[in-house]
Amino acid sequence: MSDHAVFLAAVVTHNPLKPNIVQLSAALDLTPAATSMRFSRLKKRLDRGRPNANDVAFLEKIVQYTAGKTDTRKVSQEVGLTPAAVSMRLTRLRKKWSGVRGNGGRQTAGLEPMDVEIKAEIKEERGSDGEV
Repeated sequence: MSDHAVFLAAVVTHNPLKPNIVQLSAALDLTPAATSMRFSRLKKRLDRGRPNANDVAFLEKIVQYTAGKTDTRKVSQEVGLTPAAVSMRLTRLRKKWSGVRGNGGRQTAGLEPMDVEIKAEIKEERGSDGEV
């Protein structure tokens, strides 16, 4: 499972609230029943450790439409990052969703996935020897 998928799954797990299924369904152009079923199937695939690329995009949407404060300390323990790194990654995701980039606050359309930034962040956290 990709590091990003593990991170998103941990964020969903350590948030006290459930996603707003009505808003999530509207964003995905699905019925609430279909969204709930997809979420159930996703949980099973995550338990087996075999999410696909569509699952990662769906996990991002789930995190985006979940209110409440994520327990960054518990997420950090689960994924092996510091709480500050978890907080920064969540901040970057929120910027991505709002269309704001780190380029002077300009709005940009069609943002590419943040995989490159996330991989660099993970490498930085682990240090040069690959250890956390």
